[in-house]
Amino acid sequence: MYLTSPSPHSFWIAPMKSGCLKSIWSFAILFSTSLAFGSQAVVPPETFSSNFDEGLASFYVHHSGKWEIKADDFGNAYASLIQEGEFEPPLRRPTAFLLVPDRVWSDVTLNVRARSTANMTFPGRDLVLIFGYVDNLHFYYAHISNSNNGRTHNVIMKVDGTKRHVIQQPKFPEPRLSGEWQNLRLVHQANGKIEIYVDKMKTPLMTAEDTSFLSGMIGFGSFDETGDFDEVHVEGILLNPTEKSFIKH
Repeated sequence: MYLTSPSPHSFWIAPMKSGCLKSIWSFAILFSTSLAFGSQAVVPPETFSSNFDEGLASFYVHHSGKWEIKADDFGNAYASLIQEGEFEPPLRRPTAFLLVPDRVWSDVTLNVRARSTANMTFPGRDLVLIFGYVDNLHFYYAHISNSNNGRTHNVIMKVDGTKRHVIQQPKFPEPRLSGEWQNLRLVHQANGKIEIYVDKMKTPLMTAEDTSFLSGMIGFGSFDETGDFDEVHVEGILLNPTEKSFIKH
């Protein structure tokens, strides 16, 4: 079944499983009841989902790197970054990623199923989660790696113009990236708190607090490696994008 977002700024069509209908219906009843009893109106969260059955049509493809749509043994589609991106001056930052376009999120959670396809023997293999994306020189990324050096691998990084800053705690998060499919989760709260989870972790792999980019676009990819991605789900408060494009090069 397919549901279309009610926001005038959202034209995506998200694949939804029938089991979700009960939760959606319950939320609709709860929200309508709260209005009926005169409680203070709240902005309900909106969602974006993709399993890549529609290809890459629902995403903005960063101009570096090469992507393909592949299928597993059961015919399920997924996005594959088959060629790493290229360095872009003035500073090192993720080179190949997909963004959910024209949607500025606040108080947002991103879930994505992902698999690193880089050489297993290479230290520093990575997948990245992009968030608070304002433009190509102002955003955060979580670098999830098979090694940790406290500087570039297994970090939460703030890209701020011509500088970047490591902002996560602890300084040396446990390397959790494997060569298998893994569940990655990002929580970026409206107050600037950031949490990164891998698989079934109940305690975040790493956290941060920063108020530079409290809202922005959401995405995923790799710093300078290759990987596969599927089952993307974003939930949060959708803000109106400014007239100025959020994507600059």
